[in-house]
Amino acid sequence: MWDGKWTGTESSSEWDEEGVWKSEGCYKKGEREGKWTMWRISESVHEDDVIIFGDDFKDIFKIEKCYKSGKENGKRISWYKNGKKESEGIIKEDKGFKERGPREYHRHGKWTYWYDNGQKKSEDGSHGKFEWHENGQKRLEINVKNGKKEGRWTSWNKS
Repeated sequence: MWDGKWTGTESSSEWDEEGVWKSEGCYKKGEREGKWTMWRISESVHEDDVIIFGDDFKDIFKIEKCYKSGKENGKRISWYKNGKKESEGIIKEDKGFKERGPREYHRHGKWTYWYDNGQKKSEDGSHGKFEWHENGQKRLEINVKNGKKEGRWTSWNKS
């Protein structure tokens, strides 16, 4: 049973991102624990079955995740190759989610996504969903109440 700090390369068959990644983190009683950082060293990727990172997943270079007892649980941040943030939010285990196989996690609370130029792309959570064009102009606003889309949807064209 592995305990302590670990640094090395790994393929993603046991977690969300496909390809080869350099990883750094700690094990406790053989399970991932605490903050883990992953850097892509191979370009072979595809979108995850459960967690969708946005249109430019192939451009993600670095990810920080939090683990508790070997399961992803906590803040997740990803960055583009140019060093700008791609997304940030909370991942929690979904004990009732069985139909998609072994990855039983979901986004929780507010999630924010950015374009690779640093401009905010979208924000969603319990309060609603908001999207912006790459030039910063508002694109979409959807109201949410009790976790369901409700009321008026407003969209704007890019000018």
